[in-house]
Amino acid sequence: MAKLVGIGALARALAVHENTIRNWSRTGKIPFTLTSGGQRRFDIAEVKKTLGAEAGDSWNREFQLVGLEEDRVWSQLTADLSISSDEPAVDIALYSFTEMLNNAIDHSSGDSVHITFEKRSDRWIFSIIDDGVGVFSRIQENFGLESPLESIGELTKGKRTSAPQAHTGEGIFFTSKMVDKFTLESQSIKWLCDNDKDDFAVLPSDVDSGTRVIFEILTEPRLTSIGVFQEFTEEHEFSRSRPVIKLFEIGKDFVSRSEAKRLLGGLEKFKDVDLDFTHVKGIGQGFADQVFRVWQAVHPETELHIINTTPEVEFMINRVKGARDANL
Repeated sequence: MAKLVGIGALARALAVHENTIRNWSRTGKIPFTLTSGGQRRFDIAEVKKTLGAEAGDSWNREFQLVGLEEDRVWSQLTADLSISSDEPAVDIALYSFTEMLNNAIDHSSGDSVHITFEKRSDRWIFSIIDDGVGVFSRIQENFGLESPLESIGELTKGKRTSAPQAHTGEGIFFTSKMVDKFTLESQSIKWLCDNDKDDFAVLPSDVDSGTRVIFEILTEPRLTSIGVFQEFTEEHEFSRSRPVIKLFEIGKDFVSRSEAKRLLGGLEKFKDVDLDFTHVKGIGQGFADQVFRVWQAVHPETELHIINTTPEVEFMINRVKGARDANL
């Protein structure tokens, strides 16, 4: 019977970081068994055989964050793997990789970052893990939110950043729209955007400190970076937002003006806002009134558009709009 080893021993045998082993086992890339205490154990020969069968290029590096420059890391990665600038995936990969790595450099307050890249036949997979304070915690503190979970909603707006003097807050917003799959993990929470299915989810995560971002790009992408920018910009200005309403929910239903106020914070910066009601079954009169009468009266220059609504949601919105228009 083969001797089974732990994460540290396997990482040394493969010359990769321990976080890489954790990622590979979490995503099912490598086989493992669990001890009675729930610890992962690996057969080194079996793992090597499995990795060899994939025949994909991979890249694993760890960097100190002080003085790190994201464009130089990108140049090193592409040179090491002989990635040509003509490859279709480079367009989106260059933007997404440099933006996500820059977030770790400028916002995490960490010491180091670990980067992995897998070049498979059908897709490229990036992982960027820092040991900083955690993206959701940072946003929670900056905007005075009640929990890290509320930070995800803020990120769906765009233009939300903990360093407005140096950053526009666009990087995570646009990356989550460009790539095929995007996960952002911090404070034991995972935000998953699956653009293949045009859906999202909020799930538990094993990342309780620092930040882990993983994104996948098809080798023949469905989108281009310019196409995504054009969808949300007008005359080169980031003018359109698309907050996900479900992520601003406090209880089981959207009934309160407090939820509406959280949703609306910062949206006056945009000319057009698509309010995405995916997974929202119904809303209350107070919520709808705060959005479509009170806030809209103060910010008439911002046009609100509703998308992905149920008949119940649309009924309440139209009811409020009708009462508003009758009083004009």
